[in-house]
Formats: sequence, structure tokens, C-alpha cells
Amino acid sequence: MKRLHTLVIGMLLVCLLLTACSDADAKITITAGSVTAAAGETVQIPITINEESNVSAADVIVTYDASKLSYAGYDDSETFSPNVKLGNLEQEGRFHYALATLDPYTEAGTLFTLELKIADGVTGDIPLKVEVPTLVDTEQNELKSKTVSGTITVE
Repeated sequence: MKRLHTLVIGMLLVCLLLTACSDADAKITITAGSVTAAAGETVQIPITINEESNVSAADVIVTYDASKLSYAGYDDSETFSPNVKLGNLEQEGRFHYALATLDPYTEAGTLFTLELKIADGVTGDIPLKVEVPTLVDTEQNELKSKTVSGTITVE
């Protein structure tokens, strides 16, 4: 039994180390902006990519507390013009944006802007979590990335 515990702990440590190294090696960063607003307002959250990119396809998922925020829409990027794009509200509190292009993104810019309405009576910080399950180059090679989550501060 002691060997099993040691083995499991060792495997967990290896997984943690690989995850930490993977994030450290990532040159591409997808970031959700942070804003300050009042309850009842609609806010625009830019979802950006840093300049160290060569992306031709991506899935970006933004999750948020649906009891405090409601989906109000999204705007496509003025910086990038993907050949194929799709933004949809998969379920309350989860927005999914997918894009593909023949001309890879090689500079910094806004991928899209998410619009969320703050519910009446809400105060405090509301986290916005960003996930990128798919990020590939023109050869369909998976690209390492890290994400930076955003916050809506309601005053």
C-alpha cells in the first residue's frame, strides 16, 4: 500500500512539473481584458493574442458566472479577418469562439470582443476564465499557449 501511495504521489509530481514546463515554454498568450463598470451596464471584454503567434486556427472559450452576467453579443476583430469564424453561446455562462484562416496571425491584436451585461444589484469582482482547447498553425501543428483570465469589477 505504501508503494502505491509513493507511486501515485510521484506521478502527480511529474504531471505538475510537465504542466509548469508547458506553460513556461508557451510563447502565445490569449488574454481576457479586465474592466470596471456599474451594475446594469453592458461591458466589452477584448480577447487578445500576443505578438508571438503564428496561429491559423483556434477555439477560445470564455466562462463566467451566469447569475451575475448575461451574454449581450460579440464583435469580430478589426485586426484579424479569419476565413471562417463562429461565435456562439453554448450555454449560459459559456461563450465559444472558433476561427480558421489561411493567413496565420503573426502580430498582436484582438481576436474578438465579448459583450456581457451586468445584472442589477451585483457588486465586487466577477472572474472571466479563458480556455484554449485548440490552437494550431497552418501545418496543423499544435501550438503551446497560456491564458490570462480577466475580471469585471462592479462598483
